[in-house]
Amino acid sequence: MSQFWHIPWPEREVFRDCPHRAELLGGLLANDLLGFHIPRYCANFLDCVATVLPEASVDWSEWTVAYDGHETRIRAFPMGVDTDGIAEHAAGPGDDFWDQFRTEYGIPDDQQVAVGIDRLDYTKGIPERLEAIEQLLATEPNWRGAFTYVQKATPSRTEIPEYRELGRTVDRAIERINSRFGTDDWQPIIEIDDYLSEEALYGLCRHSDLAIVSPLADGMNLVAMEYVSAQIDHTGVLVLSERAGAHDLLGDAAISIDPTDTETFADRLDLAASMPDDDRQQRMQALRSTVTETDIQSWMAEVFESTLAAAEQTDSSQTDLRSP
Repeated sequence: MSQFWHIPWPEREVFRDCPHRAELLGGLLANDLLGFHIPRYCANFLDCVATVLPEASVDWSEWTVAYDGHETRIRAFPMGVDTDGIAEHAAGPGDDFWDQFRTEYGIPDDQQVAVGIDRLDYTKGIPERLEAIEQLLATEPNWRGAFTYVQKATPSRTEIPEYRELGRTVDRAIERINSRFGTDDWQPIIEIDDYLSEEALYGLCRHSDLAIVSPLADGMNLVAMEYVSAQIDHTGVLVLSERAGAHDLLGDAAISIDPTDTETFADRLDLAASMPDDDRQQRMQALRSTVTETDIQSWMAEVFESTLAAAEQTDSSQTDLRSP
């Protein structure tokens, strides 16, 4: 039996506040294989086990836990996306797609266009992102009238008051920034509430000059990998939070940011928007190579193979125990 944990596993100082923490760990350790996105989350889990369950035996060299007569393997499986399928969708719209899109949403020509695609969730760092964009426009006036940020945020958990308030906070920030810097011919932030087909969504990713992926915490963040997959022309720049799991794979070729450091975040946006074409292409080629090697098919194959190996190991151990 195996289980994959899709969100970040917290550090032990945070996990100590979790109710029923011992029972939760004990339940997870009933698996033969327990997967996380990146090694850091595996290490956090093992640290929590060693702290909360002193009777458990943690083998840090093998990343296994022996508990209650059972051994559990802890492994990292960085999740990917359907790279080929996304590239096909990105290539699907006609040659006039981008002109039509800009006209429909009021994006002038000759803009550096940045895109953000998120669920409207407090973990995604959207208010912090808007603060950085406001800081960029305040400190680098050359981008006024030359930089447009397109926000596609999908409402999430709207039955929860705090999530509804987050939506209002984002709307107020966008209104303030547009009122402060916008002109009759240009609005710095375009918020899209319309449904976008896969071709339109990935066409937007293909033609945008930047993607801003700035979560405060995230298991992996597949939007970063989707953007790279859609970049079939190799012209975009990925601005990526160091707190996203995807940063472990893509951080070397992306522009890394701390989403809570507004001034440095704004500086990195300036760097990304100003990047020469040769540098953009070199970085994007490296990103696309990584994303292709770690696509969803290879992720599934690795998880299934590791699950089978763990189950066979468990069966073998139980057979040994039953032998006279």
